[in-house]
Amino acid sequence: MPDGSYTYTGAGQEGDQAFLRGNKALLESAQRGQKIRLFRQEPRYVTYVGEFATGTPAYELRQIPDRNGNMRTGIIFKLIPVSADPTLLATADVSSAVATESAWTAPSSTDVVATGARELAAGRRISRREFELQRSFGEWLTRQGERVSVLSLPVDGTIITPDLYVSSRSWIVEAKRSVAREHVRTAIGQSLDYAHVARMHGYKAKPMILLPGAPTGSLTDLVRTNGIALAMQAGAGFSVLTPDAPLA
Repeated sequence: MPDGSYTYTGAGQEGDQAFLRGNKALLESAQRGQKIRLFRQEPRYVTYVGEFATGTPAYELRQIPDRNGNMRTGIIFKLIPVSADPTLLATADVSSAVATESAWTAPSSTDVVATGARELAAGRRISRREFELQRSFGEWLTRQGERVSVLSLPVDGTIITPDLYVSSRSWIVEAKRSVAREHVRTAIGQSLDYAHVARMHGYKAKPMILLPGAPTGSLTDLVRTNGIALAMQAGAGFSVLTPDAPLA
């Protein structure tokens, strides 16, 4: 998954899966202080990938087909690497993937389900507020004559996709639905990571955080002292602060 975690389907090939035997052991591994050792199986040998632990949340229940094609409730564990080489888990498609840039088009509101979140192809969840914020910012940039696109960046056995890439300004954009400290701190790390990976692939990249309003002064200083541009919704438009000066 783009956040560095892995999904692992529980045991049980027919009918609803239950927290028995191996599934129970995985569920209780953190509580019992037990390490999860992950191996990749090949036709004639296995490769040790490393130590993992359950993430937060430890699992979710999904409707998935059993081996007979009948839909049933499956247990999907979230595993995070503790001391492991995640590149050993990369599929052939990801291992051979190259960075791509595609044109950005304003998505339709029907792309967001009524519950307020949708699962993207890359495994991300996006709230309706973030969706509207990204769309408004992309449309505003386009009216300003900026070039907006979308990057797909392979790295460490997965593919990450920043919310927007403003190629005319070299901005790599990470949007958050709130100006709360938790959201801004998370956005700082994500935007720096996106920009770093984009530069690895030869793109000019400057990190930017997109917010629905202005954060507190201390958070604004934190963003700018880390060399990150800040875009904030202001009425029908947006105001942009670069790390050194406001954008005219």
